[in-house]
Amino acid sequence: ATVLKVTGSAQAELPDDGRQVQLAVGMKLPQGAVITTGDDSEVYLQPFDGAVSNIQPNSKVVLEKLSIAIANGVIQKQTALLDLKAGTILSNIDPAKRKINNYAVRTPKGIARAQGTSFSVSVTDNNFSIAATADTVSFVTPSGSSYFISAGNIVITPAGGQPQPPIPLAQAVRDNPAVGRVMQMAVNTVSSIVQNNLGNLPSASAVNLISQAVAMPREATRFSTEAVTAVNTPGASTSGNTATATASVTSASVTAAPTQASQIAGADTKAVPALANTVAASAADAAPSQSAKVASSVMQTLQQGSGPTSLAAMTQTASSLAAAMSASVPAQAGPVSGALMQIITQANPGAGTTATTQAGSSLASAAASAAPGQAAPVAAAVMSMIMTNGNAAQNTGAAMSQTAASLAAAVTSTAPSQAVPVATALMQFMTQNSSGTASAGASGLLAAAISQAAPGASTAINAAVAQASNQSVATVSAGAQQASVQATQTVQTAVQSVQTVSQVSQSGAQTGSSAATTSSSTSANVTQTTSASGAANSAGPNTSPSGTGNNIVQATSVIVTTLDPGVIALIANNVAAAQPAGVSFNTDSTGNNVTTTPTTQTQLPTQNVISSSTLN
Repeated sequence: ATVLKVTGSAQAELPDDGRQVQLAVGMKLPQGAVITTGDDSEVYLQPFDGAVSNIQPNSKVVLEKLSIAIANGVIQKQTALLDLKAGTILSNIDPAKRKINNYAVRTPKGIARAQGTSFSVSVTDNNFSIAATADTVSFVTPSGSSYFISAGNIVITPAGGQPQPPIPLAQAVRDNPAVGRVMQMAVNTVSSIVQNNLGNLPSASAVNLISQAVAMPREATRFSTEAVTAVNTPGASTSGNTATATASVTSASVTAAPTQASQIAGADTKAVPALANTVAASAADAAPSQSAKVASSVMQTLQQGSGPTSLAAMTQTASSLAAAMSASVPAQAGPVSGALMQIITQANPGAGTTATTQAGSSLASAAASAAPGQAAPVAAAVMSMIMTNGNAAQNTGAAMSQTAASLAAAVTSTAPSQAVPVATALMQFMTQNSSGTASAGASGLLAAAISQAAPGASTAINAAVAQASNQSVATVSAGAQQASVQATQTVQTAVQSVQTVSQVSQSGAQTGSSAATTSSSTSANVTQTTSASGAANSAGPNTSPSGTGNNIVQATSVIVTTLDPGVIALIANNVAAAQPAGVSFNTDSTGNNVTTTPTTQTQLPTQNVISSSTLN
């Protein structure tokens, strides 16, 4: 086993001569070596390629078995069995090698085994626990009983009792702070492994592990930010794939805690502002109903940092964000655009009507280009925010008419097929906000602008505007002819607004589509693994494991059990019964490990091999 990293001072006792050596990076340890860490030390160990064991402070671990089986030059099986005498081991196994990995940790109550997961095992004077932050972990007791705990649940076994029915992890963490500390330790360890590229995990495997580790409702925001920071650190295992890694982490966190979507998105954006579009698109895809709040949180976070301050800069940033989120969750393009326009208008109260309208046109066209089918709700949402949050001059009839025409031209030039729905939506807005009666001039300008932006549909457009404005088609047609020159200027200005942000919009849309692909896969897998929380299929002897396979992200499983005091009485009885048979007990050179040495053919059961401190 190779020592990858050492913090503080840690030692190993070598099996051949009992020598104590100080551990150092790069050192190779053989089977049988005993690793001991102190109060301020921890060790990252690689038992075989694709596995990293983090030995926490105040721990004692025996490398019980290390082996590799090779046939025709190809590794068929690589095995590591670590015997945890005291303290804590956090294990991270490459899921891409689950077919050849055979990794396990021995505990006083049995053996915890997982081929591709992240889990911890802790042993103290009074109890031990096994906590898995991914996949299903099997646990085999000395009597041969096996338990599989499905993702998203926790089974607690009290001292001397039987496994209790599963309960949701969130409930267990709320009722038992110790479980929360285990989760925090797991996230810290996985983040450290990825951030420092310990064990040279492939990028896909690193993304898999760290995404699974953060999929926990409690502390979701903090865990997500820690993981996002880790995957974006130069030299990390994910350094060549930061956007995908960030999308996966954000999505997993939001899927686990959808009501915290805006907080998670804001915190992740603060950690990596350059990937704000990726964060926002992933969070929205994982929790669509929270999209508007996510958009506001991300935009505000960028503003509070070193982000955009001028109207032009804010418009460009918001347009890119709108395109990314609209590509990710098209059905939410309207609410997202409205939320972003609200921030722009509130941050620029002194901006003139023309400038604000141009900003809205750019934003609306960006969203419509990414989600053409939502052009009408996008235009209506942006129009509403301009009128609601703009200055008094923007609320006059003439200003409202010009704003509607500009928005309509910008959106329609981007999505011509939506000309009629856009015309209807904006005309209805003006009618409702003009005491139920819109002027012929307003309806004519709107109809003319949309007709010029979408040639060939003027008849249908005039009819839609007439119906929405409670006017005759003839009146609207006449008004459109009179407003023809003004409409031409409006369309030209609107097209310029569209061209100004077209490159930004395309880039944002591509980011949103990519993030949605990663996020959707993540969300589906987390939902799948957390939905099965019933007692019947979550835990029990000889139950088939669930939540395994090629899922990008799994939720969390935890097994917590307390050392049964009855075992001590059983051991004491066996010791007494063994004495007449000539069985003696000898401590090793450290005085801590008790082994059985039969002087006859009689041999005690392996489960009675204990530590002298426990016996005392």
